[in-house]
Amino acid sequence: MLNIAVLVSGGGTNLQALLDSEARGENPNGKITLVVASKPGVFALERAAKAGVESCVVRRKDYAASEEFDAVLLETLRAHNIDLVVLAGFLSVLGPSVIAAFPPDAVCPFSSQWKF
Repeated sequence: MLNIAVLVSGGGTNLQALLDSEARGENPNGKITLVVASKPGVFALERAAKAGVESCVVRRKDYAASEEFDAVLLETLRAHNIDLVVLAGFLSVLGPSVIAAFPPDAVCPFSSQWKF
C-alpha cells in the first residue's frame, strides 16, 4: 500500500474529495497518511484532523532560500515514508531536489479521476 501525502494551501476541497474517495474504499492501493499545508490555519488542516490524518505546516517564507524549504519538506516526506505526493492546491513551487527524490509520476497534481 502506498503512503500518500497531500500538499495543500487552503480550504482543502480537493483533499476532501480524496478523503471521501478513500472512505468509500475506492483507493485500495494507497492511504493518505500525511497532509502538508503551506500556511497555518487553513481549513484543510481541520479536514485532515477530522479524518484522523496527521498534518503539519511547512511555510516557504520561514526559510531564507528555496533550497532550505525544499530540504525541510523533503525531510518531512521521508520521515513519514511517503511514496506518492499529491499537489492539491499547494501554492509553493517544489524544487528539483523534491521532484528527483521520488520515482517518475510520484509527484503529481490532483485529479478527481484518480484511483490509487
